[in-house]
Amino acid sequence: MKRYKIQHSGTQRKYTVIADSFQSACERLGIMPADAILLAPPTPVHAPNLVYSASGQVIGEVSGRVFRRRFKGSVHMLRKPPALAVEKHAYLQARAQFDALEWVDSESGRVYTCSAATFERYGFEIQRGEFPVQLALPLRYWAVHDPHAKQQQLALLESV
Repeated sequence: MKRYKIQHSGTQRKYTVIADSFQSACERLGIMPADAILLAPPTPVHAPNLVYSASGQVIGEVSGRVFRRRFKGSVHMLRKPPALAVEKHAYLQARAQFDALEWVDSESGRVYTCSAATFERYGFEIQRGEFPVQLALPLRYWAVHDPHAKQQQLALLESV
């Protein structure tokens, strides 16, 4: 498997896809190879535990029995109800490899964790717009660690 960095010549959107060939990378993205520009030479991928969306994009990885992923809270966090979600296809495809989830908000630095059992017990299916079916877990079931909170507390103590 190799990592392909591709740009769609019409829309100018850039993609990073893991695939065994340029042709299959384009197929995963749903674009014709003639409309795709290879931005860099493909690089080998040595992480066998990557988690892929239905479109073939890497959305996370499993290591040490933990499903890890990074997301942008302002874009990917559900607002009504407040929840974190993942594509159902990707979750089920990787499920046998993990017992816990650890997702990091790349904007705030907050780390959200829960057990897979909690995710499955209290989670629900949701489908909005033309996006694939997702599994979501309300925020109240996630343990949240904010690495900046400790720094703010220390700053307050130092100012006293």
